[in-house]
Amino acid sequence: MVVGIIPARPVTPQTHLAIQVFDAADERLLRDTDIQLHVMATGPAGASGFGPEPVLNEQSLRYFEVDVPFGVIGSWDVSVSVSSDLGEEEFVLNLEVEEPRAGIQWVWITAVLVAIFAVGVWTWLTLRRRSVQ
Repeated sequence: MVVGIIPARPVTPQTHLAIQVFDAADERLLRDTDIQLHVMATGPAGASGFGPEPVLNEQSLRYFEVDVPFGVIGSWDVSVSVSSDLGEEEFVLNLEVEEPRAGIQWVWITAVLVAIFAVGVWTWLTLRRRSVQ
């Protein structure tokens, strides 16, 4: 089982899980026709639990996806259980849920730098054409 989270660290109010399940014998990717997958989350005192919720792969046949709501910061146990003709397995993730941080928006910084560069090149080419005429 491969479990990825978005964002890279679990945060309130929710974190997205993308899960892939493989057959241990031949490393074949299993799909929702092959298995039943459930996710459950329990948190610190006073936190509302989540699940167990069935998880399907509605958007992509490669991933099972679910948004897990984390109401409070602290230590959470997220249980992923798989059931199929091959057997049953449970995997528990111990996650430290934090408040989201206000990070640098690299996309906007890159866009502004590209725009400045484009204006600079355009200005330079315009001035060069005028000096040649």
